[in-house]
Amino acid sequence: MSNSPNPIPPDSSEEERPSRRSFSPLLKLAAGLGVVAAAGGIIAVVWGERLVESHVLPIVEEEVEKTIGRPIDLGEVAGISIWSIRLENILIPPTENDESTVTVASAELNVTLLSLIFEQTVGFDLRLIRPEVTLVQATDAKWLDLVLPEPPEGESRINLEIQSLTVEDAHLTALTRIREPEAIVVREPVQITGVDVAAEFEGEENQLVIFSLTGDLDSGRFDIKGQGDLSQRVVNTNIRLQDLPTTGVNLLLPSSVGLEDGLVSSNLTIKAALTDDNELDLDTVDIRGTARLQDGEIQVRGVPAPVRNIRSQLRFQGQQVTLEDTGLQLEDITLMAEGDVHLREGHNLRAQIPAIAIADVQSLADLELPIDAAGTFQLNAEVTGELLDPQISGRLSNQGIVQVDQVEVATLTSDFRLNQDRFDLTELRVIPVAGGVIFAQGEADLTNLTDPQFQLTAQVDVPVDAYTELYGVSLPPDVVVGNLTAEAEGSGSLTSQAAVAQWQLSESTFPGGGRLTLADNQLVLDDTLLRVAEGSVTAEAIADLTTGNWQATATTAQVPIQQFTPQAQGLLTANLEADGNLYNFDLATIRAGGDAIVADALVQPIPTAAPLLPQGDWITEFEFLGDRIAVNRFTAPNVQADGTIGVDFNQPMPIGALALNVALQDYDLQPLNSFAPEAVRDYGQLLGLTSFTGQLTGTLDNPQVTGNARLVDLAVNDLLFAPLTGPVALSLAQGGELDLRSQEGDRVALVVDSDFWPNAFEVRNQDFVAFGTGANRRLDATVQNLDLEKFAVQPAQDYGFGIVSGLVDLQVSANLADFQNPIASGTLSVSNPGLDPVEADLFTAAFRYADNTAALSQGELLFDNSRVLLAGSAILQPELAYTGQLTVAEGYVEDVVAIAETIDLEALRFGLRRQAPMGSAADLQVQSIRLPMASFLEQLEAFIAYEATRPEPSTTDPMLALPPWDTLMGEFAGGLTVAGRSLDLDGLTADFNFQGQSWVWGPYSPPNQFVVSGNVQQSTVTLDPVSAIIEDTVINLAGSGSFERLQGQLLVDNLPVELAQALYPLPLEVTGDIDVTTEFEGSLANPQIAGELLVAEPQVGQQPLERVAATFGYRDAVFEVDGVAAIAPDEQPLTLQGEIPYALPFMTVQPPTENISLVAIVPDDAFDLMNVLTAEEVRWEGGEGEIRVQVGGTVVEPIVVGAVTLRDGIIGSKELGQPLTDLTGQINFDLEQVSIPQLQGEMGDGTLAISGQLPLLASGESLLTLAQAKQQFTKPQSTDEAAPPSGIRIALGELPLDYRGVVDLRVDGRVGITGAVLEPTIGGKIELDEGFVQANQLLRQLGAINLPTVEEVEQINPYRAQFLGIDPLAAGTKAAAPSFLDQVSLQNLVLVFRDRLVIAGQPFYNLTADGGIQINGTLSDPRPDGEIDLRTGWINLFSTQFLLDSNAPNTVVFTPEDGLDPYVDVALRTRVRETNVTEIPASNDGFVSSEISDNDIRSVGEVQFINVEAIAQGYVSDLNESLSLTSNPARSQEQLVALLGSNITGGLANATLTQFAGFLGAGGLAGFGNDLANALGLRSFSVFPTTDTSEESTAGVAIGVEASFAIGDSIGISVLEILNSGNPPQLGLQYRITDELQLRGSSNLNDTEMRLEYRTTF
Repeated sequence: MSNSPNPIPPDSSEEERPSRRSFSPLLKLAAGLGVVAAAGGIIAVVWGERLVESHVLPIVEEEVEKTIGRPIDLGEVAGISIWSIRLENILIPPTENDESTVTVASAELNVTLLSLIFEQTVGFDLRLIRPEVTLVQATDAKWLDLVLPEPPEGESRINLEIQSLTVEDAHLTALTRIREPEAIVVREPVQITGVDVAAEFEGEENQLVIFSLTGDLDSGRFDIKGQGDLSQRVVNTNIRLQDLPTTGVNLLLPSSVGLEDGLVSSNLTIKAALTDDNELDLDTVDIRGTARLQDGEIQVRGVPAPVRNIRSQLRFQGQQVTLEDTGLQLEDITLMAEGDVHLREGHNLRAQIPAIAIADVQSLADLELPIDAAGTFQLNAEVTGELLDPQISGRLSNQGIVQVDQVEVATLTSDFRLNQDRFDLTELRVIPVAGGVIFAQGEADLTNLTDPQFQLTAQVDVPVDAYTELYGVSLPPDVVVGNLTAEAEGSGSLTSQAAVAQWQLSESTFPGGGRLTLADNQLVLDDTLLRVAEGSVTAEAIADLTTGNWQATATTAQVPIQQFTPQAQGLLTANLEADGNLYNFDLATIRAGGDAIVADALVQPIPTAAPLLPQGDWITEFEFLGDRIAVNRFTAPNVQADGTIGVDFNQPMPIGALALNVALQDYDLQPLNSFAPEAVRDYGQLLGLTSFTGQLTGTLDNPQVTGNARLVDLAVNDLLFAPLTGPVALSLAQGGELDLRSQEGDRVALVVDSDFWPNAFEVRNQDFVAFGTGANRRLDATVQNLDLEKFAVQPAQDYGFGIVSGLVDLQVSANLADFQNPIASGTLSVSNPGLDPVEADLFTAAFRYADNTAALSQGELLFDNSRVLLAGSAILQPELAYTGQLTVAEGYVEDVVAIAETIDLEALRFGLRRQAPMGSAADLQVQSIRLPMASFLEQLEAFIAYEATRPEPSTTDPMLALPPWDTLMGEFAGGLTVAGRSLDLDGLTADFNFQGQSWVWGPYSPPNQFVVSGNVQQSTVTLDPVSAIIEDTVINLAGSGSFERLQGQLLVDNLPVELAQALYPLPLEVTGDIDVTTEFEGSLANPQIAGELLVAEPQVGQQPLERVAATFGYRDAVFEVDGVAAIAPDEQPLTLQGEIPYALPFMTVQPPTENISLVAIVPDDAFDLMNVLTAEEVRWEGGEGEIRVQVGGTVVEPIVVGAVTLRDGIIGSKELGQPLTDLTGQINFDLEQVSIPQLQGEMGDGTLAISGQLPLLASGESLLTLAQAKQQFTKPQSTDEAAPPSGIRIALGELPLDYRGVVDLRVDGRVGITGAVLEPTIGGKIELDEGFVQANQLLRQLGAINLPTVEEVEQINPYRAQFLGIDPLAAGTKAAAPSFLDQVSLQNLVLVFRDRLVIAGQPFYNLTADGGIQINGTLSDPRPDGEIDLRTGWINLFSTQFLLDSNAPNTVVFTPEDGLDPYVDVALRTRVRETNVTEIPASNDGFVSSEISDNDIRSVGEVQFINVEAIAQGYVSDLNESLSLTSNPARSQEQLVALLGSNITGGLANATLTQFAGFLGAGGLAGFGNDLANALGLRSFSVFPTTDTSEESTAGVAIGVEASFAIGDSIGISVLEILNSGNPPQLGLQYRITDELQLRGSSNLNDTEMRLEYRTTF
C-alpha cells in the first residue's frame, strides 16, 4: 500500500480543515483506535477472531500504550465483522505513579468503509457500555498520568471522522491519596453514576456536534444538552442541574477551605464562541435562565465558625446576571447582596451587613481586647466598575451608642474605596457622646502587596475634662484640662514609616502643646510646654527604635500644686532626668535622679481641718540607683530626713531595707484628729506638740523606731497633761516601750511585748489615774476619778441632749489568753451620771463576761424619788440567748415629768439639731416702759394712757385648759422582763406590767387609773390590756399581733370633742362626745380594719346636728369610708363614700387598683352649715341645689372634679343690703379649671349673669401637675352645645349694690375675667350711679389707705393722742403684707361715674363727681388713667370746712405712672370766725397742764368772719407744698393757717371735747348744711358747737346755727342763733371797704352796735 497513489491531493491551505486541530486529543485517540479496529475487522473477517486477538490487539495495545504513556488492556474480542468490532473488559490499569483506572465492560466500534473507499475518509461510531473510571489524585496532587497524542505533523491520506460517540451507564469515582490531617474538611470520594453521553457529528466534515450528557451525583442530577459548531467555534447548550451537591469540589480546594454543604440547581441556556486564538469571545456570550445555590456551608481555616446559609438566586439575561436573595451567615453576622453583573458594563452590586457587633467579632476571633468595647455596626458597600476591574466603595457606621472602655461614642463612621490597585480611607469620623470629634483620612497603594505604600492624616478635637469625669478622675473645682487638638500625618510602607503629630491644649488651666515625630526609626518628643498658672512644665525625650535606648528630661518651674489636688498647695520647681532601654525594660536598669522644691507648701488632706505641717518649703534631692533610692536631703517645716530606701522589684512589695535619719520638731498633734473616724472625732480631740529625734530602720515588715520623744500640752478634750519627755524604742517584731513623764507627776507609760500586748501601762493626770499590769494575756486595770464631763462627749446631740457627765470608778480583770473565750469581770460606779439635761443621782452595777456570757447584776439607778433596778445576762456564743429585768421599785410620775420637761421633745422626736441663738439683744427693737417724772396725778394719767395702748384681753376662755405638766403627780410601779435567743422578735419573749392611779394634774383630780400590761411571745405582742379610765371617758386597747397575724379591738367611749380645742384651736365651737369602735385583724403584710365612729349630741357653733357618724374599713390595701352628717331628721345628710387604695410601707399586699373613688355630696338641706361656717357673714336663705365632688386618679396624682348646682337660690349677707335671689346655674371645677356654663341671679330689680371658664393656674396645668392621661369621670355636663371660650364674663344689669354702707349705688356693665383663678385679670366697663361711695372705708378695705374712720376719730382721746404723739387724722403707714390682691391684675377696666355720684370720706370730704377712669395694674397697685370732674361738695382742711367753688375747673386727673396720686385742680372757699389765736400752753415734762386756760372759745357776741379761698394745683401727695390760701380781707398764710387750725390745736391743748365735737359735726352735718344753703341760695349754712358766755347761760357748751349770704364781694349778712340758750338771734353785717378798713355791726334786737375797724399787722 505504500506504493499506491494518494487519491486525494494534499490541501494547500490549513485553514480549510480547522476542525482537525479542533478535536480534543481524546477524540483523536478514539479515532485512531477506530482505524485500528477497522483494520482488525477486515483481518478478522479474512483470518478470524483468534488472529485478531493474538496478533492485532497486542499491536494495537502497544501502539496505544506508546501514545498515552501507560499500559492498556483492550480485553477480548466479543464480536467482529467487516464493519464493526466489539471488545469487552477493556482496562487501563493503575501504574506505579498513578492509581487511576478505567474499565469498560463493552466497547463497540462501527466503521463506514464506503467513505474510505470513495472519499478516503473513515467514519466511525464509538459506543462505550458501563465504563468505570476511577480518578485518584496522587500525593503529588496530580490526578491522571496520561500522555495525550499530538496531532500528526503532516497531512494524513485518510481522514478520520467520528460520526457518533455514545457512553452508556458510566460510573466515575474521584478520590485523593493526599493525607492532610489538618484539612478543615475530610476529602470524601466523589461518585458520579448513571452517566449517559451521546454525541452526533454532522455536517460538512462532521463539524456540527449534537450532544447530551446526563447523570447522578449523590442525590442530585445533571442534564446537559446542546450543539456546537467546531468550525465556527460556537456552542449552544442547555444545562439543567437539580440539587447537585457542592461538596465534591472539596477535592479541588486547598486544605484550608472546605465545603460542608450546599446544593446547586439551574436551568441555563448558554451560547458562546471562541476567537481565532481560542479565547472566549465575550460579545457572543448569551446566557439565559436561572441558577440557585442554597444551604451552602463552607469552612475556612482561620475563621472560627463555618459560613452558613450561603444562598443565591442568579437570573441570567444575555450578558447580564442578576443576584437575588443572595446572602450568607457567619454566626450572628449576616451578609446580603443584590444587583447586576454585566460582561461589558461591569458590576452594579450592593452588599450589606445589617448588624455586626463588637462582641460577635471578639467571639469569632477569640479575641480579648485590651479594653472593654461594645457596640453594633452596619456595613454598606457598592461594587461598580468593569468586570475584571471592580471598584468597591462603602461605609461602616455604628448603630446606637458604641462603648469603648468608659467612653460612649455617638457616631463612628468610615467611608472607603477599594480596587485592585488602591485603598482609600475617604473619612473616618468619631464623635464621642462626651464631646469632641476625631477625623482621619488615608490611602494605600496595593500594586505591591509585599510592601504597600500608605499615607494617613488625622485631626483630633476633644474636651478632655469630660473624659476625666468618665474615668473618675477628681480634679479640683477650678482645674480645667481644656480642649485637646492635634493634627497628625503619616506615610511610608511596612518596612519604613514616618510620622509627625502636633498637639495643643487650649482653654485649660495648664495650656500648652508639643510635637511627636517618627523618622529614621527614631521617636522624638520635643517642643513640649505646658503653662500651669504662672508656672510651666517642659519635657523632651528621644527613643532609638533600632537599639531601644531612650532618654528623657522633665522640668517644672513654679507650678502650683493646688492646681492638681485640693489637699495641698505650693509652688513646685523640679528637674528630672532618666534613661533606659525599651527592649530591656527593667526598672532596675533605669537610671534617674533629680531635685525638687515645693515653695510655701501646705498639706491639708481635709479642707476643714488644720494642715498636717506648718506652711513652708519642702526640699529634696534624690537618686534612683537601681537597687535603692538615695534621699540625699529632705527638709520640711518641723521635719528633716536623709538616708536610703531599698528597692527590690522582684518582690511583691518593692520597698526594701530602710535606713533613714528622722527629726521631728514641735509637731502639732491636732491635725491627726482629721484621720480618726467621725464618731471618734465627735467624742474626743487630741491636742499637743510632739518632738522626736531618732532613726527609722528595718523593713516595711519589721520597721524599727528608736529615739527620744517630747510631748507638750498633751490633752484629750479638757483632760490636759503637763509636758512629758522620755525614750521611745519600738519594733514591730520585738515590741518595745515608751515612758513619758512630767515634773508635775503626769505620766504616760507603756510596755508591750512582741505581740504588742501591754505588760504594763499607766496614765496619770491630777486626780485621774488609770493603771494596770499584764502578763500571759492577763490584764488587771483600775480607773479612778475619771470625770466624764472633761471629754465633752455628746452622743445624742441631734436629739437635743448635751454632754455625758459623771465621775467613774472602774475595776476590771481580764484573761485574754483565749481570744475565742475571753474572761472579764469588774464593778462600775458612776456618781451623778447624766446626759444633759437629764441627771440621776447614782448608777452602780457589777459585770462579768466568761464562757461567751455577759452578765449585769446589782444594777441600780437612783433619781430624786424613784429607784430602778436592772439585771440581765446574755450568752453570745454559739447562739445568742439573753434575759433581762427592769423593775420600777419606786416610781413617781413627777420624776418622769421632770425629765420630760428638760428634754427638747421636738428635737427628740425629729432628731433635728437645735440651732444656736442668732443675733444679740440689741437686735430686738424694744422700747423701755416707765412712768414720766411728774406728779402722782400726772403719772396716773400716763399709766392710764399706757394701758390704753395695750390690746384688750380675750374675754372668752377656752372650754378646756391643760394645766402645766409639772403639776402632774402620782405613783406608779411595774416591771419588764425580757428573754430571747435572737434580737429578732421571733426569738424574744417579754412580759410587762405598769400601773398607776389617782394621779393629780393641777386642779384636776378626777378618778383615774392607767394600766399597760401585756407580753411578747414568738413575734406576737399581746396587750391585755392597755387602758385609761378618766371619769366618764374610757379608752381600751386589747389584742395581739405579729407580722403574720393581727387581732384586737380599740374602744373609745365618751371622748369629749372639746378636747380638740385644747390641743388644736378650731375656727368654730364644736361640742359632742366621740365613741369609736375599731376591730383589726389580718397581718402586717395585709392588715384588716373595720370600725365605726359616732358623735353623740354634736353641735357646730350654735347649730345642733342630728347625726354625725361614719363607718370605715381597711382591707387588701384599700381604705373604705361611708360617712354622713345630718342637720335634722327630715333633711338629707351630707355624705362621703368611696375607696382609697394605699399600701402602707411595710405591706406586701398591693391594692387591686391605684384609682381613688370618693364621692362627697352636700344637698341643699345641708347648705345651712354655710351660715355657721361663715359666722352668718354669708347665709343660705332658701332654694334648691347640690354640691357634688368626685375624687379619682391615684394617691400620688389625684383627680378632683366637682359641680355646684343651684336652682332659685337665695344668698344673703349682713354685709349686703339686699339678698341675691333666683340664683340658678351650675359651676363645674376640677384641679385645672373652673367652668361656669351659666349662673344668673337677681338683686332687687337688678340682674347678675356669669358664664365662662377659667384655669386655676396661668400655665393651664393642674394644681398637682398631673399627667395628661386621666381616669374618666362622669363630669357634670354643660347645657351649652359648645364649651365656652376661656375667660369668665359677668353681666351686671342695673344691680343695686349696698355693701356695708360703704357702697350704696347702682351698677351696670360687663366685666371680663381672664388669666387664671389664682392670677386673674379683670377688665370691662362698669357704670356707677344713683348712690354714694364711702371712699375712705372702701380704700381701707382694699389696703390702699389707712385713714381713720368716723368711729375711730370719735374714740380718740386727746390726752392720749398728745401723750403718744398720735396724729388722729394721719393715714396709717403700716406696710401691707403680700396678699391675693397682688395677683389680681386690672386691664382696661373702665369705671364711669354717672348722675353726680356722691363720693364721701367722712369726716374729711363729701363730693359729687362724674367722669370716668380706665384702670390697669393690680388691685394692690392700681394704675388709673382718666379725669373726674368734681361738681359740688365740701372738704375739711385744718378742721375747717371748705366748699367747692363752682366757677373753678375742680378736676382730678389720674395717670398710670402716678397711680393713686392724682393731679388735682380745685378751688375751695370758706368763712372762718376771726378770733384771737390761742397759744398752745407750755407743757411740764412733756405733759399738758390740767389747769383750764383763760383763752377759751370766744363768746357769741364777738363772732366775726373772714372769706378764705384755698387753691390746690398739684399732686395729692404734694398738697402741703401746692396748697395756697388767700382771704378777704387779706391775711398772711401764717395767720390763715392759725385761724383755720386753731380749732383742733386749741382743743388738743385744752383737752376739751368742744373742738372734737365741732370737728365731727363739720362732717356729720355738712351734707345737711350744704344742701340747705344750695336750696335757699345762701352762701353758707352751718351748725357748730360754741360756748355760751352770756350771764343767763347755764350749759357752758351751746349749739349754734349760722346762715349767711353775700351781696357782691364786699357786703355780707349773717344770722346766728344759739339753740339751747335764751338769748335772741343775732344779726350781723359786714362791709369791707378796703383790706385794712371795714365796717362791722351786729344786733340781737335788744342791743345794736356798729364798729369801724382798721387792722394792720406788725
